[in-house]
Amino acid sequence: MSRRIAICLWITIAALTAHPGWAEKRRGEVPAAAPVQDIASPGQTGEGGEAAELTRQVEELMKAGKFGEALPLARQALDIREKKLGPDHPGTAYSLMLVARIQDAQFHFYKALPLYRSALKIREKALGPEHPATAASMALLARVYAILGFFDKGLPLAQQALKIREKALGPENPQTAQSLMILGFLYGQMGLQDKGLVLVQQALRITEKTLGPDHPQTAAALDNLVVLYTNQGLYDQALPLAQRAVGIREKIFGPDHRRTAMSLKNLGFLYLAKKNYGQAEACFSRAKHQQGDQGMVELYLATGRYEAALDRLSKLTPAAWNRPQYQAQFYTQKGLALKGLGHRQEAYTALMEAIATIEELRARTPGERTSFFETGILSGYFQAYRGMVEILAEMAQKGESMPPNLQTYGSDPGAAAFYFAESIKARSLLEAMAAGATPSSSPLSPDLAAKESSLRERLETLEAQREEKLQERGKGWDRKEQPAAEFNLQIAALQREQQQLVEEMRRRNPRYAALRYPQPYKARELPLKSGEVLLEYALGNKESYVFRVEPGGKTQVFRLSLGQEAMEKRLGALLAPFRQSILRREDLARFSVAEAAGLYTEILAPALSGVAPGTRLIIVPDGVLGAFPFEALVVDARGDWGKSALVGDRWPVTYSQSAAILALNRHLGASRASQAIFALGDCIYDKGSPRYLAYKTHQGQAGELRHMGPEAALTMAATGSRGGQLRFPPLPQTRQTVTDLAALFGEAPRPPQILLDVEATETRVRHTNLSQYRYLFFGTHGFLANNLAGVREPTLVLTQVDNKAPDNGFLTFSKVLQLKLDADLVTLAACMTGVGQVMQGEGVLNFARAFQQAGARSVMVTLWNIPVEESLKFYTTLYKSLKEGKTKIEALKVARQAVRAKESHPYFWSGLILHGEG
Repeated sequence: MSRRIAICLWITIAALTAHPGWAEKRRGEVPAAAPVQDIASPGQTGEGGEAAELTRQVEELMKAGKFGEALPLARQALDIREKKLGPDHPGTAYSLMLVARIQDAQFHFYKALPLYRSALKIREKALGPEHPATAASMALLARVYAILGFFDKGLPLAQQALKIREKALGPENPQTAQSLMILGFLYGQMGLQDKGLVLVQQALRITEKTLGPDHPQTAAALDNLVVLYTNQGLYDQALPLAQRAVGIREKIFGPDHRRTAMSLKNLGFLYLAKKNYGQAEACFSRAKHQQGDQGMVELYLATGRYEAALDRLSKLTPAAWNRPQYQAQFYTQKGLALKGLGHRQEAYTALMEAIATIEELRARTPGERTSFFETGILSGYFQAYRGMVEILAEMAQKGESMPPNLQTYGSDPGAAAFYFAESIKARSLLEAMAAGATPSSSPLSPDLAAKESSLRERLETLEAQREEKLQERGKGWDRKEQPAAEFNLQIAALQREQQQLVEEMRRRNPRYAALRYPQPYKARELPLKSGEVLLEYALGNKESYVFRVEPGGKTQVFRLSLGQEAMEKRLGALLAPFRQSILRREDLARFSVAEAAGLYTEILAPALSGVAPGTRLIIVPDGVLGAFPFEALVVDARGDWGKSALVGDRWPVTYSQSAAILALNRHLGASRASQAIFALGDCIYDKGSPRYLAYKTHQGQAGELRHMGPEAALTMAATGSRGGQLRFPPLPQTRQTVTDLAALFGEAPRPPQILLDVEATETRVRHTNLSQYRYLFFGTHGFLANNLAGVREPTLVLTQVDNKAPDNGFLTFSKVLQLKLDADLVTLAACMTGVGQVMQGEGVLNFARAFQQAGARSVMVTLWNIPVEESLKFYTTLYKSLKEGKTKIEALKVARQAVRAKESHPYFWSGLILHGEG
């Protein structure tokens, strides 16, 4: 069971479509029970009172939850208004919205969609694009698009609706809260949990203030927050909100209502995430309708009751019109249950159904998609890929033949398993790197260009028809048909044709293919060199696998007995002393030779069987392994660290966040930067610093401010630290390293290439053309997300004085992504820059990722707090070796040996690792 369970996201705004308190109440609209003439403009009320009376009855029935009875009356009112007022009148639009809200409340989303669209079109024309009524149609249409997985269509509508309502109605209006919730819901569906959380928290505050603490919309906002908090693993924050939401819904709707069941299911999934299976089962048992069954299936999967899971799933088989998120959930659950029972062929068939749908949803997700694979209705989308990897890896280990319908993914089960492991590794990073790279200078041959153009035109033509097909699904609802089936087959055929074209491009013009089609690589397509082996890890719930890929694509699979949770506990215990603020030498014994030798046997030795010493190991880690130094594992234990043989002694090691990132870097080629080095260090962290005071009184030059005594450190309250303080002590040693590097490369120690003390500001960095430097060196403090008050992402702390707004001296992860680099190597001489949040399907969100996305070929990061003296010796030796012409791998080995000669324990030297090309 994933730590980040995504729960029933579509319930977010469900009550909006049914409760009259959310009826439009501005010019051109009426409250639920208002007389019909208030709908129309003066002089246009000649429709009579029949439609008004029908509307009143409809609103009363909707309030009671009797949607089946309300629907024919709403349609009758719509017919009257269309005849008497015309098809383009705001009153007709209101009736369209009423029918759409009923269909929406009954979960007939494909039927609601064209009605919302028609109402929006009328209102934009009759009332104007900035009218609150227009915004109401935009908001609910955006919500249905999100429910149906069309995030690219829903997002701009939701954003525009919120903008209109804030301007026209004010920030504290209930309709503004509705838009906040819809946009937050959309962000949650896309995986942007932090952005969604802020909006829904704001919506809850407004709703409680304007509608009351026990209103249905308050419950909807609470459920939304439960989803977002649970996705982030914040179970303690989520629990009281979930319990409160259940209480509100039971009070308003009763224990057997569908919306009560939704809140119960949310609460059950929260207990399930906390592994409180008894409480989870109690919640699911209380939840009526399909909600309880869906929850029970996930509970049975988590507890290994696969037959029971399949039995429940037999009641939940999706119809053709069901939303794609539900389709993905169902087939993932079915595949995992079948896998648990050993029915592999049926299992991978079901999982392929899920994966195809997930890839379609991802293609419709705009913008940044780093956390997409962690989203989903019940559990993260990554579960389908993980299940496929485990099935194929088991087949490979048993020597079974490749299933014919999976041969497109690899020549054997091991190669196919590798492909699916790659499919959820650093996908968004790969796409961002390709988008930000220099355009290809290798044009396609005429025949490939013609194929690409023809295929693109056909895909665009079909995509333009997608809206029409959605409406056809709505028309086919009652007949339980799928009128869009032929359309889906056409799309699938073109997608297969596109994949074949990409494979041909990778053979004939790999650089063009890498930049224009950033996709996972098959083992046989990887540009591995002689003397290299790629080791890619895939962590599972109970066990894990490592793939060994050799040049030419030969792939072997090795099973590891440790699953993800066990791996996290094992490595966390080993590295915990290194990441605490105070380390005693006796603490180093926790990471002993015996422990490192045992771990080598468990996670690496099987994959290195037969690999000759000197072969370069390119490690693609997974999960917690992304912040662990494989070089420090012991191959041959000889009593102490100085005498033992380590992995780094026998094999040079570099890291990559995916095999596709490795391939892209190689296709991009070497850095073309014209200048040697940019270096920054010896930052000033407090306005009371004697150096800064000397500068302000004209007693010292910027860039030449020597330490004149003790300096106060910048102090900030640490988030969640109960009043604790974070301090940034000065780092005078970094000045020596920076000036040594400047001298080594013949650079004057002044801006723009060398930034010290007052000059080492974020503002100066931002205004420097960093793309012209081959090497970049940052000597300062680094902190992880949430360790600084108000800073929610990994941060490099630069000089805190003389920054120009909006700069604040904190070079955050997101700010690094905005840099434009063409660096061969970025070195981050700052604590724990290689550590970060682990994202399912993406890896560790650390500074190596950020600087690579910004354009660096390689990034040197730290995995813990490296002692100052040893780190300075390491960096000066590293760059001296690079200046002498050694490769990065060779220079890395020399630098480590220089430190190990004095301090042999891995704490002093192995926490500095290289991501990217060596």
